[in-house]
Order: sequence, then C-alpha cells, then structure tokens
Amino acid sequence: MDAQLSEVKRSLQLLFRDGDTVELRCVGDRTIGGYYRDIAMLAQDAATLNSESFNPPQNVYVCLNPVNPHLYARKADSFCYSKKGTGVKDQDVACRRWLLIDVDPVRPSGVSATATQKQAAIELAKQVYAWLQDQLDGACLVCADSGNGAHILIRLPDLPNSADVAWYCDHLLQLLSDRSSNDQAKIDTTTSNAARICGLYGCVKRKGSDVPGQPHRLSRLLHVPDPLQPVDWARLTALVDPYPGDQPPASQPSGTGEGWQIERLLQDRQIEYTASEDTSNSGERWRKYEMPCPFSTEHSDGFAMFQWQSGAIAAKC
Repeated sequence: MDAQLSEVKRSLQLLFRDGDTVELRCVGDRTIGGYYRDIAMLAQDAATLNSESFNPPQNVYVCLNPVNPHLYARKADSFCYSKKGTGVKDQDVACRRWLLIDVDPVRPSGVSATATQKQAAIELAKQVYAWLQDQLDGACLVCADSGNGAHILIRLPDLPNSADVAWYCDHLLQLLSDRSSNDQAKIDTTTSNAARICGLYGCVKRKGSDVPGQPHRLSRLLHVPDPLQPVDWARLTALVDPYPGDQPPASQPSGTGEGWQIERLLQDRQIEYTASEDTSNSGERWRKYEMPCPFSTEHSDGFAMFQWQSGAIAAKC
C-alpha cells in the first residue's frame, strides 16, 4: 500500500496557505528533511518517500505550523538526509495555527494497533470531540484517522508563538487527558509544542512489521468543517483559566508577535549569532544568544544575551 497523492495534496492545502514555508521530516534510522513552498512538489516528494519503491519506505511528517521563511534556504523544495536533531525547533515557528489532539490506544511501542485497540482510540476521540464541539463550536475542529488512532486538530487564529499561547495549549491537553484518558486509550499531553510534527494524512503509517492483525494503515482526513473557522480564543482560554494551582505567564513573545524580540532584532541588524535553549532550575525556559562583543575586541569569549520564557532579558560581556 502506498500514499494516496490526492489525499496528501488535500491535507497540505488544508494545513497551509500559499507562501508558507513547510518542513517535511522523516524520522527513522536516518533523518530525512526538506523545506517547501511548492505544495505540489511537497505532495509528490511525500508520496515518493512513503511508497514501497523508496527503500525503506518512510513515515512522513510535517511541522503543523508554518516555519521561519529563512529556513527555506536549508533545502528548498527538495529533501536530503540530515543529522538527527537539525529539524525545526519551537523558536523557528512563525505562528501557531494548529493544536493537535492525538488519541492513541494503549499498546507496546513500535507496533501497529490491532483493530480492537484502534477502536478504543476512536471511541475516546468521539467523546473528546463531542465535548469540544459543545465548548468551542465544531467549526474549528478537524478530525482525522492517524492510522493507529485518531486526531482532532483545533484551528487556531494564527496566534503569536508566545509563552502564554503555549501555556494554554499545554493546559488544554492536560485538561482533556484528565477528563478522558482511560486504560485502553489516552490523549498525548506532549503535542502542544509549536514545532510539533504530525504524520501527513494520505500517507501510510508504518510501525513495526506489517503483520495480520496489526497491519500498516493509510492515514486520512475524516471531517473538515465547511466553512472551517478559527477557534474563539477567548472561549478556549476560558476552559483552563485559571487552571488549578497554576497561572499563565505574562504575554511575552518567544518568536513572533508584539514586544521586543532579541532574535528579530539581531536579524534585522544582520548581526551574526548562535542560539541555544535550556531550562532553569525553576522550570522556566530561556534562550541564549551569543555574538561578537559590540563593546570590545580585546576578548574572544564574546557577548551573550538571554531571554526567559517570561520575557525577562539579561546580558553579559
């Protein structure tokens, strides 16, 4: 069984807009990646990679959110083998357009689901969809068969890639899991990050060997509202605000949107830099930007600026 090109194209046209930069990624023994603006070329390459004629056939993923257009130059409208860990990071995402709710059956890792296991995930997804439809309106909810389980995609209103948006996405998934996950199927609470990759619909999902009772299956879109409308963000945030024992961070952007952004400042001024990311002992994420010292050439260890998830900024020479 190979990918269905028409379904792959339909999925890409749903997920992305003209002009978006889209990351393709295949994760396995070797990583394959590419960056596309030509949706037709992306669909064709995805179908090729997922086919039996490609040795070995690949599970094909895309970053659900459009990425920094500068990344297009890494490998434009084509794919190649790349080093593990060189794909899109959260800070590379241009905006938050989709939140993935991944409903998976409980089973051993690395194998396809049985029919009974997959049905357990579908039943749980139906419950989650019904609740979200009541709370948010179904016009923002896309449903898909992931191959081994079910996906519900919430269409966001192209939100900034900011700490507070990430907080609400993360806490909504936790709320849904607390309400609905059971012994047979669960909601993955780790899919809220901005750079989340998702199996491309229309491609075959291959986990382990294709054996009777646990076959490789085609993923596909099941339901797309007509018209599809972005979620009312205020209604979504009201579901988790305030979340027990926790509060959203101050509304400070980490990649796009309003406010002072170190990365954009450096890019606008064509200052060369390297960036890294870590988490403090308190659990707050921060980014470090290292560059030549603007004040002195007498030392070689350079200059660094830091920006925390809360928006706080520091620098050292």
